[in-house]
Amino acid sequence: MSLAEQTRQAVDRDPVLYGALTRNLINYAAAARALEVLGSEAAVADALRRYADTLETPPGEAPRIRLLRSGGDPASPSPR
Repeated sequence: MSLAEQTRQAVDRDPVLYGALTRNLINYAAAARALEVLGSEAAVADALRRYADTLETPPGEAPRIRLLRSGGDPASPSPR
């Protein structure tokens, strides 16, 4: 089973984590550390991000937005 599939199954078994993903209220690195998925923290966090992008926003809530740092590059420093 792929790391992505393991990650999706782990999220689907945890209703609190699933709800946080659908509402974009999550620290992906911390969630990756908490999940019992074999793989690096970064790889599991990436799998969580990709899975979160496929989830529907619950009815009556604002749609998900992806916040990017300056220049549209998530790795670039944020403006001060």
